[in-house]
Amino acid sequence: METTDIINELRAEIAALSARIDELEKQLADNEELADAVEPAMDIEDAADTGAVAEAEPAAALDLDIEIDKHGASPLPDLHNFQWMTDMPGSEVANIISGISLNDRVLFINTLFREDPGLFQSTITSLNGMKSIEDAVAWLIERFPEWNLGSEVVYRFMMAVRRKLR
Repeated sequence: METTDIINELRAEIAALSARIDELEKQLADNEELADAVEPAMDIEDAADTGAVAEAEPAAALDLDIEIDKHGASPLPDLHNFQWMTDMPGSEVANIISGISLNDRVLFINTLFREDPGLFQSTITSLNGMKSIEDAVAWLIERFPEWNLGSEVVYRFMMAVRRKLR
């Protein structure tokens, strides 16, 4: 096969992929329009079901204070789904900070603690005072909801925490 044939095949594939991208973008736009049209109807139905006035408030404007524990649901994800909960941590430490290398401290501060060393230190101090890993995880989820509990950085941090809280 000659170089020009290969180039022509690649151009045809690129054109086909470009057409597919255009098609998918149109479908996405149609779905977003549909979602925008359906949401207000759902709010009105929900308001009717609850006996509220016919004019429903947008979901973002509602102030719902729901206590998860009251309803029997656990605020914690299944901790055994995370590798840091099933792997064995290193030897036990009296203070979490002693189980974290300098390089990891910098990594944690820059990625988990919004580049704030004071936030890192206050978090370590709070975690050191906790009695169980479940308490620590619940507190961390509440304080840092943006953390991906399955990420490598969180894995390394939680392994250090588990050296203190078994």
